[in-house]
Amino acid sequence: MKFNATFSKDEDLFYFSQNQIIAGITTINFSDWKSGDEYSLPEEKLMQHLQASSLAVLRSRHNSRIAVLNGNTERRYFSDDALVYVGAERSPDLLLVAMVSDEPAVLLFNASAGLCAIIEGSWENIVVDSVRTVVSLIQTRFKLAPAEISAFIWPGICRDCFKPERDLFNYLKAENRKIDLRANLHRQLLDAKVKDERIQSASLCPAHSRQGADFFFNSEVRSGSADVSNLVFIKFKD
Repeated sequence: MKFNATFSKDEDLFYFSQNQIIAGITTINFSDWKSGDEYSLPEEKLMQHLQASSLAVLRSRHNSRIAVLNGNTERRYFSDDALVYVGAERSPDLLLVAMVSDEPAVLLFNASAGLCAIIEGSWENIVVDSVRTVVSLIQTRFKLAPAEISAFIWPGICRDCFKPERDLFNYLKAENRKIDLRANLHRQLLDAKVKDERIQSASLCPAHSRQGADFFFNSEVRSGSADVSNLVFIKFKD
């Protein structure tokens, strides 16, 4: 299924609202953050705009760990590969955020079941099939079948801009010696039994975006600097 949600630009946030879910992406420079393991996000702006009072932030360390949230959090930071929240109350106060650069992110949700989840979609996490692990955890722990889960694959580097190491061709599906991370994530969602009609994908490449254009994302590939990030977020509507 093609990505059919419409982005709206408001205070440098690109977001959409669909099926009791609000999700989007914004950008930030690391230079604006405090040093250390716990980062000072521009959280006041993001939380106030989205009317959230609790925040959970994911910064993947490629350790094959999943953080499961129970109830609201208070600005907690997780060095894991995925955040999963399932709550019958479907709290609109909780905002899940993932810090990414050029890699995509996978958002999973089922509003009626109170499910929100973010998976960082780097090649490292694709190799270890984090998508299947998260979907399996949701199924076994929360009794939610994969066919009931909806997924968004958020903007990530395109196959022309991604320059993979030679060894990656042994692990990821390639076409004409090029690897499409979004296509690999889509395939893993299908392998995890998420229905194709429930999967949507944004085909915007951070490295191709430009300042002043309709859509602009930070890109390590474009800038040559690691001091950039994109923030992908998801929450329930009020």
